Amino acid sequence: MAVFADKCSIDEELVRLESHLNQLRTTLTAQGSIGKKLDFILQEVNREINTIGSKANDIMTTNLVSGNEVGSREDPGANPESCINRKEG
Repeated sequence: MAVFADKCSIDEELVRLESHLNQLRTTLTAQGSIGKKLDFILQEVNREINTIGSKANDIMTTNLVSGNEVGSREDPGANPESCINRKEG
């Protein structure tokens, strides 16, 4: 029973997810080229979210995770400067 409880615990994933989100906030305020770093952080966020979903014991969490679209984006993190510095006209 203890092994099952350990495999279903999402505590570690939540701690890592919080850390990744803090890194994301820090990176978004950084100067310079951040695209590759953003891409890596978003991959890690997606990994934690998917792991939480696979370990979840309740349907609400599973449904929330199945709607996760972090991994299905068209790579906006690859060049965020192009979006930020875009000239209107």
